Amino acid sequence: MFFRLILLTLLLFISLGVNAYWNENWAYRTEVNITLSGSSQTDYPVAIDISSGDLYSGYSWSSDGSDLRVIDSDDSTELNFWIESWDDSTQTGRIWVNFPSISAGSERTVYFYYGNSGSVTSSSVYDVFQGGVAYQSRYNTTNPGSWSQAETLFNNSSISSGYGDGYVSSFTNIENSNLFGASTNIVTYIHASFYVASAGYWQIRYGADFGYGAELRIDGSTKDARWKSEYGGWWGNQLISSEDLWWNGSWSNTDGVLDSGAVYLTPGLHTFEIRGAESSNDGPTTLQFCRPSRSSGCSTNNNGWTTIATTALSVFVPPDDGGTAGVEYGDTVLAYDLGLTATAPEFWVKGSARNLVLRVTNQGSQTVTSGTGVQLNIGYNLIIDSVSGTGWTCQSGNWSACTYNGAAVTSGESYPDLILSVIPGDYEYATTGDYGATVFNYSISDGNSDNNSVSGTLDIRDVVIPSGTSCPAGVSLSSGVWASFYDTSESSIDYPEDADEYQQLVDTFGTSGYLYGSEELNNINGSGNPFDAASEYYLTVFKGYLYIPQDGTWLFAVDGDDAVEFWLDGQVRTAIYGPHSANNSPQNPVTLYLEAGYHSLEYRHQEYTGSDSYRLYWKTPDDSSYSIVPSSGLFQCSGYTSLTISAASEVLSDPVNGTTHPKAIPGAVVRYTVTVSNYGTVTPDSDSAEIIQTLDSNMALYVGDDSASPVTVDAGTLGLSYTYDNFSSTADNLEFSSDPSAATTDSDGYDTSGISSFTLNLDGTMEAGSETNPPSMTYQYQVRLQ
Repeated sequence: MFFRLILLTLLLFISLGVNAYWNENWAYRTEVNITLSGSSQTDYPVAIDISSGDLYSGYSWSSDGSDLRVIDSDDSTELNFWIESWDDSTQTGRIWVNFPSISAGSERTVYFYYGNSGSVTSSSVYDVFQGGVAYQSRYNTTNPGSWSQAETLFNNSSISSGYGDGYVSSFTNIENSNLFGASTNIVTYIHASFYVASAGYWQIRYGADFGYGAELRIDGSTKDARWKSEYGGWWGNQLISSEDLWWNGSWSNTDGVLDSGAVYLTPGLHTFEIRGAESSNDGPTTLQFCRPSRSSGCSTNNNGWTTIATTALSVFVPPDDGGTAGVEYGDTVLAYDLGLTATAPEFWVKGSARNLVLRVTNQGSQTVTSGTGVQLNIGYNLIIDSVSGTGWTCQSGNWSACTYNGAAVTSGESYPDLILSVIPGDYEYATTGDYGATVFNYSISDGNSDNNSVSGTLDIRDVVIPSGTSCPAGVSLSSGVWASFYDTSESSIDYPEDADEYQQLVDTFGTSGYLYGSEELNNINGSGNPFDAASEYYLTVFKGYLYIPQDGTWLFAVDGDDAVEFWLDGQVRTAIYGPHSANNSPQNPVTLYLEAGYHSLEYRHQEYTGSDSYRLYWKTPDDSSYSIVPSSGLFQCSGYTSLTISAASEVLSDPVNGTTHPKAIPGAVVRYTVTVSNYGTVTPDSDSAEIIQTLDSNMALYVGDDSASPVTVDAGTLGLSYTYDNFSSTADNLEFSSDPSAATTDSDGYDTSGISSFTLNLDGTMEAGSETNPPSMTYQYQVRLQ
């Protein structure tokens, strides 16, 4: 055995920014960290696969990998390597790197350098692998009869005098006696790998001297096999069939020649192997091949055949136990790479400066000391109001370029931000503004031009951004708005005179303690308090979302009696304060530029005494006049029902422990307490609450003797009521899945008829609640476990 490729437990490709760089004529460097398991090795090859996208994305793959170099961990010493395959169209390849020595258990770092179009290849198979054909022999006196037996005999015999392992650089007239000394009792293993550059039909032949026979394989597949089969026995009635392979130096002696015949081989690495055995004197043997480029083919004599030799064919001895390590690729280090990014506002705003932040980053491996600048290209209708940034100096007047004169910037670090304060100019019809910038440095060669420039076009707006919706989980939008009516009869503010007084009124009385009730309305256009016929001293708060289908200029106006206030996206947009009558027309209009989407809406209406009304108008970008905001533009999710039920159980007694630490075993008595809460803001219809309680099949419900309700209900704060008459009543609020008459209960009052559920049909109107203060009720029932 020659050498073994120990399994690589880690082969990690990453990129680090360091100051050392082997040669700046190579644009890209990828760091490779290798950890070897097993034992330390010398003169050791490692296979590395390269797939599409593993190297730097901006790298233009060379046609044959001639620009590739492998540098040792000192980032100075070149390592020998061989490119087994390299395909620039699929961006894949495989290389073998030779390590003069490598220690097990510790990390070894090497570097891939690439991206130099003027370089010539450094790939050499013989700098990585042992060149030639492997010739191995062992002492043997047994006829193998097959490939597997020959392999077993070889492996079971160690090297002894007259036998050994060697390499043959030119396989002509080779015999064991000349290599190692012994001429008899030999089992031989001849093998090598060879590289095929182009597809075609190849042929290998071997002029043999194996008295026990031999076999030729290509890529593990048998192509010619002739073994001597010895038969016989005590009775002698089985003949011995001899297959003595001896070519006697002539290819015409085909009985002594192993011939693969024409074999189609694809480009890449292939192997041939020969196993054979000899008992008497061995003679000179020869290996030859015929390549597919010979159009006339190869004859059985010497015409077209070439001796297998390192000078005629890329033939070498691979590791006995080869393998490919796993690879992970990270970012690639460039010698010099200045990247420019921009953080721009969402849009330009008329009359208000917005910051455009430009950031230059040194993404290369080398420190940049000077010469960096940014060329600016700002649209004609934009004005750079000011420029700031440590170390940056910009041309005054047109601000066309800025140069950096600050401290050196090391690898991986960013320059101080260059901040441009930009404001739209006074151009009435300009609706967009362009920006652009390019980083440059004439003292270095930037390896990546793809990240040197930024540009963009932004709208110029007076704008309101949509807030978006925030419905609770499981609640979807529906048309209209949710109107809540509150009692303000205790208010000291008769008429809010400004926004502060209005907010004070809402903060004080717009709470659940003063809530008359809530309902959904199609639009904000009406009057009155549906929960109080007097319709005096009340506050209405409409909440929902205003849906804007398109970006554009929208106008809004209000009207009402008494004070009204229109909020959009958290701000008061227009209002009418103080005491007044309705005008029945749009009042106090406001113009807003709105982005398309859902905008949070709140409309407030306050009534002291007398007449009352409320209206919200809009004028869309496509309309020429105002109209009441329609239901198609109003949505709400604030009105919703969110009922939750939670249950707790208590084991009262069991047949074994009584009431002392009872367990839930058969015969145990268990009391269940169920709590029902309304976290939603909707008041359901009156007498609409129904609760169905199911019972497990191993439970018997306690129903008693009909003198009291089997289910006890505490109405709590939920606003519902419960009555019970008797088992058979249909007028009370309790129903059973089956009638628990006295005849179907046991002596302890537990049902024997098989009640599987009961239903509470509760009277009254359930109170609305909130996520923080839900009204609730409880009910209890008792069962015995069967």
